[in-house]
Amino acid sequence: MKALVLICAIAWLGGSLAVAADEKEAKPKAADRNVTEKKWFAYSNRVEEQFLIVGFNPESRLYFRYGPNRDSGVELERVIAGHVVWRSHVQPLGVPHSFYIHDVRVEIKNGMAIVQSSGAQVILESHDLRTGKTINREVTG
Repeated sequence: MKALVLICAIAWLGGSLAVAADEKEAKPKAADRNVTEKKWFAYSNRVEEQFLIVGFNPESRLYFRYGPNRDSGVELERVIAGHVVWRSHVQPLGVPHSFYIHDVRVEIKNGMAIVQSSGAQVILESHDLRTGKTINREVTG
């Protein structure tokens, strides 16, 4: 019995060490680290939340959240199998309005999340789908 417990302990420890080694090797380089900004939105009826499935895995999602009646900016959150990989934001314009219509469209193209945020002006912003880093931002109109 003691031998069986010892074998199980060694197998468990070896498995843990193998997982730790895999995780260590999988860490991105300093320049490629994922963005993990604080959450902007609590779940409520004043926040629009949608998601896109990334690739062919239904557990690989890109969530986006925004306020449909205010200059809220947009929160992007990449989730795989229920774990947050990164969280990034499209900064708002800073427009004070008592009445405001905010429309957001997001698409995934060429390894990027492309966000079009339309309100008082149009923001077109792209984020790296792997890390969440902002690649480009244009404000027009």
